[in-house]
Amino acid sequence: MGYFRIKKYNDNLYQLIDKLGVISTLVIGGSKALVYDTCYGFASLLEEVKKITDKELIVVDSHGHMDHTAGNFHFAKVYINELDYPLCKRHNSLEMRKANIARAKEANAISEDFDIDDYLDKREGNLEFISPGHVFDLGGLHGKVINMEGHTPGSIGILLEEWKLLLVADATCPYVWLFLNESLPLPKYIEMLERVLKLDFDNFLVGHDARLFKKEEMVGFLEIAKRVDPAKSYKVSYGGFDDLESYSYEEPSGKDGATIAVIFNPDKLK
Repeated sequence: MGYFRIKKYNDNLYQLIDKLGVISTLVIGGSKALVYDTCYGFASLLEEVKKITDKELIVVDSHGHMDHTAGNFHFAKVYINELDYPLCKRHNSLEMRKANIARAKEANAISEDFDIDDYLDKREGNLEFISPGHVFDLGGLHGKVINMEGHTPGSIGILLEEWKLLLVADATCPYVWLFLNESLPLPKYIEMLERVLKLDFDNFLVGHDARLFKKEEMVGFLEIAKRVDPAKSYKVSYGGFDDLESYSYEEPSGKDGATIAVIFNPDKLK
């Protein structure tokens, strides 16, 4: 079994899930293919993608965090929102890459013969800035860059217009992280969702759960975000982020009772 687990939706849409649970989405158009996020980089996503398509690749980072950008070095060029460029550089520093290795070892995600030194030598890759509103022509399919600020200042989604499908990564999801130092205040996240929900799409894909989400689920994310109540929340912590003020407000979703949560910093509620 390879490093990536592959979820195939149809002949033109795939999600590649790495051993730490991070997802890269592959969209294949008539003339080009889009790779949305590059995962941790512990195996060559490029080689895996080439097994599926030989079309010219357009590679886009959804945001600057290490689990979505540390594999950038496998590709000749990667697009990113300029607002997340400093974050991407910081998350591809030597210190962050060492932390990635430690996390991978703990999860048994890399083999004993993995070239750690080579991985530690890599950085953020060859980045080119992309602005919201830009449209990638994949050949009979167009991907529009959408501003989805909140989780990070420069988070971007890709609206596949003909498919009415929105790629969002971590910008909104069942357990959205808004407690990080770089995260924007909760009202900004709410404003973003209100704006994005006006777009013409039926489904969306996230960065850590390989399934097709319906637009109505994003409506639910918005409604829960509007009801965040510190008095009904509890303290949580995550490895590597233990020093941050992070609280979870949770509700069961109306559809299947699954928990939906907003992880927030109390100082960023206004």
